[in-house]
Amino acid sequence: MYNERRDSFSVKDVILQLLLVVLFVFLLIWIFPTKGDLKKSLSGLTGEYDVLTNRIFNDNIQTMKDAAIGYYTTPRLPKKVNDTKSMTLGEMIDKNLIIPFQDANGKACDLEDSYVEITKYKDEYQMTINLDCSDNDAHVVVYLGCYDYCDAAVCENVNKQVSKPVDNNPVKPTPVKPTPNKPKPEEPKKPTKPTPTKVSYEYKYVKTVDGYYSSWSNWSNWSTTKRTETSLRDVDKKVVTTYSTQRKVVGYKDVTTQDKNQPVYAYTKTQIGTTTTKECSSYKTEIVYTGQYKGKWVSQGKSLYFYTPRDTATEKYVYISSTDYSCGNCTGGTAAYYEKIVYKTYELTTEKKVCASYKTVSTPIYGTVKKLVGYKTTTTKEPVYGYVKVPTDTIYYRTRTRHHYDGYRLYKWSDSSHDRSLIRAGYYYTGDKRRK
Repeated sequence: MYNERRDSFSVKDVILQLLLVVLFVFLLIWIFPTKGDLKKSLSGLTGEYDVLTNRIFNDNIQTMKDAAIGYYTTPRLPKKVNDTKSMTLGEMIDKNLIIPFQDANGKACDLEDSYVEITKYKDEYQMTINLDCSDNDAHVVVYLGCYDYCDAAVCENVNKQVSKPVDNNPVKPTPVKPTPNKPKPEEPKKPTKPTPTKVSYEYKYVKTVDGYYSSWSNWSNWSTTKRTETSLRDVDKKVVTTYSTQRKVVGYKDVTTQDKNQPVYAYTKTQIGTTTTKECSSYKTEIVYTGQYKGKWVSQGKSLYFYTPRDTATEKYVYISSTDYSCGNCTGGTAAYYEKIVYKTYELTTEKKVCASYKTVSTPIYGTVKKLVGYKTTTTKEPVYGYVKVPTDTIYYRTRTRHHYDGYRLYKWSDSSHDRSLIRAGYYYTGDKRRK
């Protein structure tokens, strides 16, 4: 075959191959862009990539926010003003609040530096969502409370009005620029540039001191006067048992008497003869046919069939495999192996116990004879007395008291709207400020 191909090779084949090569080159030029086109495409992709990155980052923050709002129900919210609860991204994943997500670079965000923090104010809560990823890091602050439009216990403040916001970036006042005095016509002077007046503010902070109880006083003396426990009174009690001796019925005894005038007779058995009977001494088991029949399918093994067997009411065939056969000069064919299963019936049997051997048993014959067996008796119960100790319980009470002091508020002014030292000391910014 190789020699035939070589003999038929001609100039026509060479020209055809050259045309195919030229066509392939034009296709490459048309498919692959030039360097300038690549730069334009890359610049467009960079912008689209930035948009995609920001969208993924915002979606991840929104996911954390929605999961946190759903998690912080009333039992999990901070209880006291300025109390804070937080949860890292890793803890949110462990609690199955969210599934692990990735940033636009396909990397997992920081599980420790990414967190959700919620702080209780007087009338609402401030939630901070911080997300730290390889492509971006930022935090979002939202406010939660129990508003008229909430479907749950708390929801996000859609009006964006808060009762006690933390002002991290106070707005500086715009300096008043005075109008320069006009020079007199007779004495023209160069106007001077006025210096803007710098306004300084102080910011008001408040700290709530909860009410508290004083220490308990010493215990009072024991008394039988009943006392009840309150928040300002603690009650201790004890039971003292005293005993006194008293004559009481401690039980009863039965007293039986006989009346000789009322004899009691009974008929007793007396042997008057003997009878013999034949009884079974041992048993054996016999099989008894019930006349009921039951059937089951029984396999007859595998056989080779040169035709397709047909199932009947008492026979069925299960196909196993096929094989080719040849009969010498005659035409060969395909035969198949089938498992033949036959439905066989059998009569149901049961077991029955029958006597295997007998024995002779002698039985005495009794008659009845009237005999005196006693006299009519009468039984009465008589009380039994004794001296017993009867307990008497007496409850004694003693008390101790304490006082309750109401809570109050402490106010302080600071030069900063985010004074960390005051915040660490338990203060929070009220939102009020004044000029120094």
